[in-house]
Amino acid sequence: LIARIVAAYQAQKRQHPGGWEGISNRNKSWRDDGWNHSQAGLLDRLEAGDTAAVGAMLRTMFRQPLMTGIAMGADEYSAVFLGAGDPRVYSAQWLDAFVGLAEEVGAVGVPNPEVNPEAFTAALDCDVDSLLSRINDCVGLPLEFPSIGEAFGCRVGNLVLPRITLFHYATAAILRDLWGQQAPGAVLEIGGGFGGLAALIAARACRRYVGIDLPAACAIQAYFLCRARPDLSIRLFGETSSTEPDIELLPSWTLEPTCEYALQERAFDLLVNQDALLEMEPSEAVVLLKALSRVVHGRLLSISPDFSGSANSRGEPTISELADESGYWRRISRAAFLPRAGYWREVYLNSGHIDSGSVV
Repeated sequence: LIARIVAAYQAQKRQHPGGWEGISNRNKSWRDDGWNHSQAGLLDRLEAGDTAAVGAMLRTMFRQPLMTGIAMGADEYSAVFLGAGDPRVYSAQWLDAFVGLAEEVGAVGVPNPEVNPEAFTAALDCDVDSLLSRINDCVGLPLEFPSIGEAFGCRVGNLVLPRITLFHYATAAILRDLWGQQAPGAVLEIGGGFGGLAALIAARACRRYVGIDLPAACAIQAYFLCRARPDLSIRLFGETSSTEPDIELLPSWTLEPTCEYALQERAFDLLVNQDALLEMEPSEAVVLLKALSRVVHGRLLSISPDFSGSANSRGEPTISELADESGYWRRISRAAFLPRAGYWREVYLNSGHIDSGSVV
């Protein structure tokens, strides 16, 4: 597996030696990309072809700095386990997200402080084992997390669930509901993190999953997904197969028409964004949304914060503003994302493909 990951990285480097100029790239070189700064050690080892060192980093990835900006990582690990903070804070945050997930999927009601203030103030006083069973019954997807990368979280029964997987599971439930009575279609995700959502939905809530991301993230996703879902066919960049894989992981520049992998020749039913668009320069996000409108003929599901009008606003655009500027995506629904305070779940329609016959 590690040899495959190294080979995929080096194939990307050969295809695009100058860096990530162009679509969805904030900076001008692989090494200078701000997001990749914490992943520099992994990139060095991938470039050197040092499979032993790459494997050692990935086997403990959730406790290392390379996960900064993706999930967990050294800072959160230190706060929970090494005395850098009060672990009860993490436990309370986890429980709040867990109850929010239950509310999101309909496993419990959302208490109204005006009608029942006692229930509202006691919302976190719950039996987590019973609530897990109700969540699974409501959604029909297994809420679990594999023992990979020395992940950490809170224990429910025999499971250890990281807080971030509660967000991914809620997104998976929303995504599955978007299909309605239609058969699940093909999903394209931008900025797939460590592969948490893909592991939940591939071959369960989508027919085919393709993720596009930066090189360090592609390597992390490949390791996690190949370990978490050995039942699936997973294709990395530079690999070939006679049949369409269940999961494919590609660099973002495959959206460019001149790329031999050209995603322009494919069609997807649903685009998923979890934070990624707001982590780019606004002008790059708009360019990306325009490019994606040509390959995603259905809807965009976005799970992102919205700081507009808040005291901590730093002038960041909203997803809606980016979508409007692109000229292609029209918002059709918006609601609070209950597992994560300050986040919104929004659905956009690709107005250029309203009559495309998409299943979504």
